[in-house]
Amino acid sequence: MRVTRAGVILFSIFWQVNSDPILI
Repeated sequence: MRVTRAGVILFSIFWQVNSDPILI
């Protein structure tokens, strides 16, 4: 699987949201 820059950005946002659910 290739990891694109867009994929990295989406994963970063997804991880941050999961790590800080209060921000939702």
